Amino acid sequence: MRKREILPSNDLLFKKLFASPKNRHILIGFIHDMIGLNVVDVIIENPYNIRTFKVTEDQQEFLETEVDVLARLDDGSLVTIELQVRREAHFIERSLHYLSEKYVSNYARRDLEKLKDDIKEDKYGSLRPVYGINIVYFDLFKEDDKAYHRFTMYDVKNKIELKNEDGLPLLSVVYFDLTKPRDTLEGEMPYWYDYLKSNKRVEEAPEYLQDAYKVTSYENLEMEEREMLDAVERARSKLDAQMLYAEEEGRKRGEREGLEQGLEQGLEQGLEQGVKQNKIETARKMLKMGMKVEEISVVTDLSVEEIEKLK
Repeated sequence: MRKREILPSNDLLFKKLFASPKNRHILIGFIHDMIGLNVVDVIIENPYNIRTFKVTEDQQEFLETEVDVLARLDDGSLVTIELQVRREAHFIERSLHYLSEKYVSNYARRDLEKLKDDIKEDKYGSLRPVYGINIVYFDLFKEDDKAYHRFTMYDVKNKIELKNEDGLPLLSVVYFDLTKPRDTLEGEMPYWYDYLKSNKRVEEAPEYLQDAYKVTSYENLEMEEREMLDAVERARSKLDAQMLYAEEEGRKRGEREGLEQGLEQGLEQGLEQGVKQNKIETARKMLKMGMKVEEISVVTDLSVEEIEKLK
């Protein structure tokens, strides 16, 4: 029997890998390799659980506004990790919105032991650095062929990075592009590149990455996880094919109009209408398969209300 292989980019596997408390050492290794921080310990603020992964209707809005993984480091800093498989309009803007939102979220918080002493005299003392790590499966920066970009707040004239009193950057965001050449990467990043892009496993990779291979191995998943994963994979594969078809139809429609303006309008309208219709058709078929409305919403990005109307 051929060994079953599913990429770590699968929603369930990705969250199981980085948001499971028992896999903290893997998360710590990943954070170190991506942003160079020597992390002692980490608390996962949105921990993975197969039962909570099956999002309820009440949690749907939460799902649409949260990052994949949110972790608090031992010094109170926050790290957000997000994986984006499909190209999305304004992705950079959205990632910065999440980053700034998490930065502000620490303001004057008294429920965290690490922040209590810092807000006695000045509430702004509770603000901690926030690091965003974004893994993308599409060409985000067309200006170069680098697979890794890290941005901080920087004085372009005097070449000074903006840091807090502890010498740490206040806001820092990484984009790890898995469509760019691997040979532009340094350190342990090439191993993560191989693993996240194609599930390639290298014997020379560090121990925490070896453990990551085991965590996301299909054979090591619980039965409930396998069933959920299989259903999502089937639906996503079908949706991908339908979206490609919709894109091609939109392109043909634009070409028929002849003019550049007609091309742009045809692409936009054809894509929008075609993708929406294909999502609806996919949702209908998933309902017939007996899948839950909440699971269908996760896969198709349709709202719970829209899916309920299809019953």
